Amino acid sequence: MKKRILFIIAGVVVLSVLVGGCAWWYWKAAHTPPAQSYKVNPNAVVKEVQPKILSAIYGKVTIGPVCPVEREGVPCVVPPETYTSREIAVYRADGETLVARQNIKPDGTYRFELDDGLYVLKQIPSGMDKSEKLPYQFTIRQNSDIQFDFSIDTGIR
Repeated sequence: MKKRILFIIAGVVVLSVLVGGCAWWYWKAAHTPPAQSYKVNPNAVVKEVQPKILSAIYGKVTIGPVCPVEREGVPCVVPPETYTSREIAVYRADGETLVARQNIKPDGTYRFELDDGLYVLKQIPSGMDKSEKLPYQFTIRQNSDIQFDFSIDTGIR
């Protein structure tokens, strides 16, 4: 007798789920707006959108000295962290409005892709570091990259 009652209850639950699911599907179909159709004008002129071409300033940074005493014939290797711990930034011509900022890459290179305009490249201050070539003012024009290499003097003597 108990099995029969459980069987009946299970049947009622299954039917309720089926009926509820069907009702939900019917309600959703009735309340979903129809897909819009668009007419295409056969005489329309399609303009090809050209991707914006950015130009860049890029270059190689040398940093040194990194050893307190350098001996002739014994090179003092610059570790990658020496580069990556330094930041450089590009500002608008006013020298105040930040455009982009990045750490120098482990191999000592950098690259900023920019729109046409007048900019200033600066070193973000780090300890006693200084560069005689920075700040550097430059102009970016479409399709003309600028290579600018510079050195950072660590002040180690």
